[in-house]
Amino acid sequence: MSMNDENKPCKEYRVIFQLGNGKRKYATHQGKVLLWDDYDLLALRRNFIEYEQFAYTEDFEHFAFSTDELARAFPKQKIIRVKGFRAESADVPLNPNIII
Repeated sequence: MSMNDENKPCKEYRVIFQLGNGKRKYATHQGKVLLWDDYDLLALRRNFIEYEQFAYTEDFEHFAFSTDELARAFPKQKIIRVKGFRAESADVPLNPNIII
């Protein structure tokens, strides 16, 4: 758990990506849902604005900040762009309708 300057726990969030195919997916690493603090979310927002090309392979095995980079690395796979994202509090139950 992250700590702020006053040694109080920072609020944690989960990120939900909205995909170009209409589905939603939690941000994960090696099958585990990632937890983000306010600073992480700020950096993600800046990167999304700057790159605007986050993407997954259709099987969700690979993610990249660049759609083109992902397409070059996996030319036989369909690429799904991330159209946006939102954060939810990490203390609410996971939504079973969102892909992990």
